[in-house]
Amino acid sequence: MDFKKLRLLRTLIIVCLLEHTGDRKFHRQHRPAFLLHPTHSMTGLDNHEHFVYGDEVKTPDDQSIELKNCPSMRVTQVMGQANEMLAVRTVDQGVQGLFLCSFSKGGMMNRLNILAVILAGGEGSRLYPLTEHRSKPSVPFGGRNRIVDFVLSNLINSKIFTIYLLVQYKSQSLIEHVRRSWGLAPIFPEQFITVVPPQMREDPEWFQGTADAVYQNLRLIEKHAPDLIAVFSADHIYRMDVRQMIDFHLRSGADVTVAALPVPIGEASAFGIIDADADGVIRSFREKPVDPAPMTNDPARAFASMGNYIFNADVLSKALKEGKRLGEKDFGKDMLPRLIKTKRVFAYDFGENEVPGIRDYEEPGYWRDVGTIDAYFKAHQDLLGVEPKFDVFNPKWRIGSNNYQGPSPRIFRAEIENSIISSGGLIKGARIRNSIVRSEVLLEEDVELDECIVMDYSVLRKGVRLRRVIVDRYNTIEAGDCIGYDTEADRRRFNVTDSGIVVITRGKGTDSRADGVMFRYL
Repeated sequence: MDFKKLRLLRTLIIVCLLEHTGDRKFHRQHRPAFLLHPTHSMTGLDNHEHFVYGDEVKTPDDQSIELKNCPSMRVTQVMGQANEMLAVRTVDQGVQGLFLCSFSKGGMMNRLNILAVILAGGEGSRLYPLTEHRSKPSVPFGGRNRIVDFVLSNLINSKIFTIYLLVQYKSQSLIEHVRRSWGLAPIFPEQFITVVPPQMREDPEWFQGTADAVYQNLRLIEKHAPDLIAVFSADHIYRMDVRQMIDFHLRSGADVTVAALPVPIGEASAFGIIDADADGVIRSFREKPVDPAPMTNDPARAFASMGNYIFNADVLSKALKEGKRLGEKDFGKDMLPRLIKTKRVFAYDFGENEVPGIRDYEEPGYWRDVGTIDAYFKAHQDLLGVEPKFDVFNPKWRIGSNNYQGPSPRIFRAEIENSIISSGGLIKGARIRNSIVRSEVLLEEDVELDECIVMDYSVLRKGVRLRRVIVDRYNTIEAGDCIGYDTEADRRRFNVTDSGIVVITRGKGTDSRADGVMFRYL
């Protein structure tokens, strides 16, 4: 007897035991037992009836599950579970039945066709001058990443491999980064990360907002016939198991689910603010209100949208088409307030998301909107220390990026305290404190860095002194230059924030240490 038959026999024995110990009035004669095969479908063992498991939806009474392909049949009770097998009772027009199905990690998500759409077209004007030559998602972050790497890593780690990345402003840098860093296996056509610029199929205009960006690509999305669509922002630093949000969406019987978390009330005007009941049902949604309402149980914070949404595909399609007719452009400003009135819209508490490999010393539910220079700078400081608030190294939930092929850094003489030094660098003699130095940076003798971010392919000549300075790529700081010690003098030369952080815009796009001029993507 082969393995499949042994497994089937074992399962039938389990069900018989469940039935024997269960309700004696239980009837099995109406329908045969069913087994959920690895192809994620239910197939009758003694006939050819077929039900797609992904078509399961919660009914309005929230007490049972309805199979769309057989509207009269409902799952009324989960009888038991053993070795990845689940036994459930069903009722069909008053007659009860017994079904078997496999049970696997990730819950119902594994049985659905899920498509992700990443909104990566942000101009990032508040991050200027780091966004002078690139879009916000393409801005470098940490020792080797770009901001976009975090949402891509979260989706890939969550086993979501069908991804469209919608781009718009100054997108070439982002396009090149994705091409070099995020190629998936070409032998699986359903697994891809594809960059999509504005198609302008209906109007000769670029994306006018988040909802309009998705609407302009609705034909592309519908071609894949997804069950669920994950619409995520590309602008934030965090780890998230998206599977848990999807499971919440399915358990709640939601049409739309919005990821949310508490933020300080003083910062809440920069977000969409949610009012939800104890079960997560959203009662109101206000996009960037001037007077954000605090949480009922925490007057110092407001419940804010993270810009990440899960939609039932049919709900999103209809909502976008209706929104186009109404002139809507944005999810937070236009669509969500409208859908709350007619659909089941839920808030998913990001604080309940558990990512494997997170260490005890890390900040629970770490999430940062790095939309300003000050926030960007502060988030980098969170990467430092023996026990950082956000530890980029997590083998159980990796943050992917480019496959840099350069050598390890060479350090001839240096005093380094609480800093990150990336590959390919050359340090001839420097004192580095609370700083991040990215790839192929040259630090000559007697250089001092204090709370700085020095990006790739930069050169700091002998005697340079920098304090609280962000040096963008391809810069050469000449010998003896002192930046970050005289605010007024710095303002005449560079961009300086109100808190005194100096930003040196990107230099010439070549590796100044190479024998010849070498091409580097932006």
